[in-house]
Amino acid sequence: MNLKNFSKLELTIFVVLAFCIICTPALLSLHFLPSPFDESSSWLGSAVGGITAPIVGIFSTVLLYITIKLQIQNTRATANGKTLELYYNSLKSAIDSFSYENQNGSNAIYLFFSEFYCDLHKFDGEMESNNHITELKSILEIFKMIIDTANNSDSNEKEAILNLTKHQFLYRYFPRLNMPEIRHDNFAPIYCSHCNATHGLPPDFVTLLCEILKQFGLENSAQKTEQSAS
Repeated sequence: MNLKNFSKLELTIFVVLAFCIICTPALLSLHFLPSPFDESSSWLGSAVGGITAPIVGIFSTVLLYITIKLQIQNTRATANGKTLELYYNSLKSAIDSFSYENQNGSNAIYLFFSEFYCDLHKFDGEMESNNHITELKSILEIFKMIIDTANNSDSNEKEAILNLTKHQFLYRYFPRLNMPEIRHDNFAPIYCSHCNATHGLPPDFVTLLCEILKQFGLENSAQKTEQSAS
């Protein structure tokens, strides 16, 4: 039972009641306070039985409330942990199953982005409907879903899940996109003098990607890498 699970009010009530239970009998037995009892009465017994009994009852009620509260918190934390685990397994499965040009997983993702940026005309006219783009965008949505859920979760496993998710992003999804020539101006469209137009990833894809970089705290380091390379 961790003290951080208690509110200040709960801790105050707990301390005050404990003090009353321990000290009241001793104080009364020393005759510090006027009392209708004479010397033939049992001061200590009267104090414990008639005065501290209601305090003990309140004390027990507070402990019961705290116990129920902690049980609810633990149940919620367990449920949140299972949700995060489900999201992470879905993310890993989505990356593993991504395929392109007879490649699978991170190799396929790397190959797709490599060809995409090497031949900007390859996907002309089908950017929004290309199934590889939509699938990669779906994977980004799962990344963001895990981050948002973990940030609002009190699960004991959230740090581990976030670290694993960041690992999947850094080493399986993002490597090719982290190249300085691709990260130029935060993935802004690249101008093509041949057709007098710009080419690049869909704006909503880039926005989502930049949000994930920011939430992982990677945007500054990536920018520094780009600046040093140039």
